[in-house]
Amino acid sequence: IQYRTKKLKEQPARRKAHLQTVTKETLGQAIIEAICVLHHNHAQEVENKKVSFGVIRTANITPCVALSQFLLRTDKIPKDTDIRVLTYHSRFPMLIRHHIEAELDRVLKRNNDPANLFNQPTIRLHIKNSTKLNLIFIVAATPVEEVGRDHDFDWAILEPSSVRSLIQMSGRVL
Repeated sequence: IQYRTKKLKEQPARRKAHLQTVTKETLGQAIIEAICVLHHNHAQEVENKKVSFGVIRTANITPCVALSQFLLRTDKIPKDTDIRVLTYHSRFPMLIRHHIEAELDRVLKRNNDPANLFNQPTIRLHIKNSTKLNLIFIVAATPVEEVGRDHDFDWAILEPSSVRSLIQMSGRVL
């Protein structure tokens, strides 16, 4: 353990976490603020727009759906920002879930050619149709995102859960 710890300290930090304390009353605003900060820190410039891909993982389906609805209805998003939200959980009918997973797999597998992400037809269409300076793609997901997925997000916001779950999701970032 001492040898491994020494080696890890010699390497640059690949992922950094920030713990945010929230209450039921401040949850929505805290999520919006975190999205904006993470987007600002990790966005890539594409056709004069700043674009990022993030995941917000909740522990259960009901809060995941409520979060998606909140993000799509809120007026707290900055005026120069467009968001696109995809809800992803295990209760979708299998055919719909298959199509969601196929699209996520196509878009978010960046290991061979990271720039290929911006050549995907769905992403190209959203970039072309957005008139705002910032475009944020968000996958609101449950733990279904942690199992058997090879996705690469720019940032993540995670609801507290098990250490195993946190490790799995951190592997989906950068």
